Amino acid sequence: MGIDLTKEDLPNFLNETYQLKEWSKSKLSEGDNCYMVERVTRLETMLEKAFQDKAIVVFIG
Repeated sequence: MGIDLTKEDLPNFLNETYQLKEWSKSKLSEGDNCYMVERVTRLETMLEKAFQDKAIVVFIG
């Protein structure tokens, strides 16, 4: 089970990841928050690179 993510979905996805990072600041320890933010930021960067090609569809699941 999962979702297909397209370039058109990216703004909504980035909004969700922003909210996730904000949540982690207040709910996780400093170390866990740093780890979470690093991983989410890397995912955001990789998706932005992948979606330079509009035809790309990324499956997350």
